[in-house]
Amino acid sequence: MTYDSDKGWPAPGWSLGFGKMMYMGGTGGCMLVTSDGTRRSYDGTSTVYSGGTYYSSYYSGHTTDGSFIDFTCNYSSSTYGTAFSGTATLANGTTITYSSPTSTYDQAFPTQITDAQGNYINISYRFNAGPEISSITDTLGRVISFNYLKNGRLISITGAGI
Repeated sequence: MTYDSDKGWPAPGWSLGFGKMMYMGGTGGCMLVTSDGTRRSYDGTSTVYSGGTYYSSYYSGHTTDGSFIDFTCNYSSSTYGTAFSGTATLANGTTITYSSPTSTYDQAFPTQITDAQGNYINISYRFNAGPEISSITDTLGRVISFNYLKNGRLISITGAGI
């Protein structure tokens, strides 16, 4: 039995945020997880390269659950570090850019969401690693800030006029 295998935030069993992309291994590609925790079934093509201390996995896929989401992800690792990022395009034209990996590099969180008309929100994370959101900024420059205690507990969310 594993406790909090989803690494819930702000507490075990919770999912406050915009979803995430999970790295499923070199031939497994990546899976999209929605903001409510739903895992999207998927299929696609994986390309893996390995040479010396360098390893890279590129995946191009699409969901198979009727949500019509196309996505890509790239995982790379070398003696210089590890990185995981990706993008997803929803059926309505919305594009989600994933980066800001966790310390284990098996999850990436949305850093920008752009709709078909070019409106966007930028999401930044505490210590540049998800899932703890630091702030959200929209196209007009409005900012919503998430405030934490020193022990990492979320204590308030503030925004202009809120």
